[in-house]
Amino acid sequence: MVKNYFGKEPLQNVNVDEVVAYGATISAYQNLKIHDITNKAIGINAGEKMIVIIPANTVLPVRGKTLLYYRNFKLKNNYNKQQIVRIYEGNNEKISENTYIGKFLINFNKNDKKEKIIKIVMSLDHNSILNVVIKVNDEKNNEFEIKMNYDE
Repeated sequence: MVKNYFGKEPLQNVNVDEVVAYGATISAYQNLKIHDITNKAIGINAGEKMIVIIPANTVLPVRGKTLLYYRNFKLKNNYNKQQIVRIYEGNNEKISENTYIGKFLINFNKNDKKEKIIKIVMSLDHNSILNVVIKVNDEKNNEFEIKMNYDE
């Protein structure tokens, strides 16, 4: 039947297990997609703990797209003119066990006594460039960019 269907004599001296393994390898290769991931979480300090904004093992997007992560925080009765937000990367809950990568200074209007809602937006592109924007009551306060290095 095989000879009639294909028009030639089938091979008799092949190892069937090798043929199956070879076919499975080719099939897996065709369906293989490789993604870059963040190997460490990225977050901010909250006392001695880290609040994660971008979790570890987040798949980086394809070229041309950006990941956006954000969290909102409320500051009640904050009469300071400035607030420092420190950014860390690491997989530990303790700030002291993580790597400090930068800080952000939020400036407040000292005459404004109402409750402040701070929105911290972090975006990470395919080239591992972290962009941080902080908005106070939905008004952009500052922004900066950090090039993350994952070649460790």
